[in-house]
Amino acid sequence: GRARGLVVLGVCGSLRAASTNGGLLRAAGAHVRAHGGEFRVGDISQLPLYSQDLDTGSRPPPPPVEAWRSAVAAADALVFASPEHNYSISAALKNAIDWASAAPCGGNLWAGKTGAVLSAGGDAGGARGQLALRQIAAFIDVSLLNAPEVAVLRF
Repeated sequence: GRARGLVVLGVCGSLRAASTNGGLLRAAGAHVRAHGGEFRVGDISQLPLYSQDLDTGSRPPPPPVEAWRSAVAAADALVFASPEHNYSISAALKNAIDWASAAPCGGNLWAGKTGAVLSAGGDAGGARGQLALRQIAAFIDVSLLNAPEVAVLRF
């Protein structure tokens, strides 16, 4: 398969247990595994709010941050699935992105990775949140696929 040996990190911007975006990630994961890749879903639910006071480089960051940064660093590719919150991405996803882009000991852990974006939500299916994520991705040096666009109208 085309994904053989590839490690893909799924990042769900929703912390809700029954999240439709989490379901989109599970479907993406099944597809990656069916083509010989490894799919891991990163846990962002335990990350503290980003604070430079916790991220000085002089002492280890909190354990959930270390685990998150390791997951991002180990990924060959990314799949983001996030609801749209106020025409943007969720606060949880923004926080996770910040923790892996401001790593004082490792720099921007996102740099040079390729990713895809999925969303589910109301009105436009999360499309405006995808646009906000694309702006962030440009700054953190993640190349997001332009097609296919996956925006599921959930309600």
